Amino acid sequence: MTENLKSAGSAKVGKVFKVARKELGLSKVEVSNSAFMNIRYINAIESGDYSIFPSEGFAKAYFIKYQDFLSIQCEFPPIYQNNNRQDEIIKKSIAKIFFAYKNMKKLP
Repeated sequence: MTENLKSAGSAKVGKVFKVARKELGLSKVEVSNSAFMNIRYINAIESGDYSIFPSEGFAKAYFIKYQDFLSIQCEFPPIYQNNNRQDEIIKKSIAKIFFAYKNMKKLP
């Protein structure tokens, strides 16, 4: 993903993960090996930057996996805009309707 998926809230949540990992005395490599997680995903969650993940569902799955591994409870940060896809569909539909209407006016 290329969009900006980091906020002050997601950075705060990431810090909770980082502190919990350090309190357990684990390095990122140890977490990666034990939890079978790509170290890039660990870095992303700890930094609060979710742009590396291909989708919100994918990000949430790794968030939960890492959360469970560290035995912590955090709420997934609301950085994904739920209506992006809906807005895109609406815009395309409106464009199609307008195009059809415009062509209907040309009929005899």
